[in-house]
Amino acid sequence: MRYNSWKFYFSYLFYKIFILPFQIKTPKLKFYVYELLYSFIKIFKKSYMLIYPFNDNVIITKYGIFYIRPKTIDAITVSPAYEYLDRKELFKRFKKFFKKRKKVLFVDIGANIGCYSIEVAKKFLNYDLLVLSVEASLFNYEILLKNIQINKLNHIIKAYNIALWDKDGITISIFHNDKVPGQTFVTEELGKEISVKTQTLESFLREFTNFFDILVIKIDVEGAEEKILSKGKNVFKEFEEVHLLIESFDDEKTISFLSTLEFKDFIRLTPYNIWAYME
Repeated sequence: MRYNSWKFYFSYLFYKIFILPFQIKTPKLKFYVYELLYSFIKIFKKSYMLIYPFNDNVIITKYGIFYIRPKTIDAITVSPAYEYLDRKELFKRFKKFFKKRKKVLFVDIGANIGCYSIEVAKKFLNYDLLVLSVEASLFNYEILLKNIQINKLNHIIKAYNIALWDKDGITISIFHNDKVPGQTFVTEELGKEISVKTQTLESFLREFTNFFDILVIKIDVEGAEEKILSKGKNVFKEFEEVHLLIESFDDEKTISFLSTLEFKDFIRLTPYNIWAYME
């Protein structure tokens, strides 16, 4: 698996400087300044998440209308520049599926306030697509529902306030990161604790297997990816193809784990995600 860091950073900066200004509708100037500042800081502090410093609670982009919480990291997650190369790859794959007249189920695990879910639903509005948005944090889930509604996507996106896990029907605790408002974890007591019911990926997907040809999963759950995916192997086989976008900063560990589930064709386009495929 090859990863070209120079290509990533060049495309990242080119996009933010020359393309992003035309994709932000409002608040145009403030958001652009925020993006440039965020990018500059990330060059020197890769793990740093810059809180949006303004009081806007709505951001409008070419991809949709998004409610956000001021003084959180919500703004960066709804930016058209957010994980741009991975979203571009995602859209390219969807186009291939629909060109073949396939029925596609997109499962957004760790949907946050809806960036991926809403962009996919709006872009492929007139195709045979269903989006399942899974968000364990009630605080994020409430904003997710508002964003689905304001974009008039209730007929395409189904939202679930559950935690996908390796056991059904138990209650686990998640923790809001007080230092980075808008971010949640399941493994560290960083802030306010919230209890949420669990469901395995297999039981969650079982009712949809007879209606879709292709399963696409985006999973970003701050370290719980293996627990969740480990309970999906049996249900994955019910689809013609499974395409996975997983947050990962460790190639060897992630590829080793996904290989046990029979995933292959690993691709890294960005420093934070890996693509994998199963048929």
